[in-house]
Amino acid sequence: MIEKAPCPVLVMHGTRDRVVPISHAKQLHELAGGNAVTPLWIEGGGHDDLYTFESYVRRLKRFIDYDLASATLS
Repeated sequence: MIEKAPCPVLVMHGTRDRVVPISHAKQLHELAGGNAVTPLWIEGGGHDDLYTFESYVRRLKRFIDYDLASATLS
């Protein structure tokens, strides 16, 4: 039950994932409701290569440094 997660929720997904449709990630993001932070849809990203995209690294760092830190300080 992602909507009951007691923490910020980050969803990242590649637009060219041939295993899990991006619609699943978008639905998870919506279900997370108020706990959802800005998602990242990686243009051209596949199922198992997101870590090779600079945008993935930047967004993950922002999630750790800002989104999580803000949540624990509040």
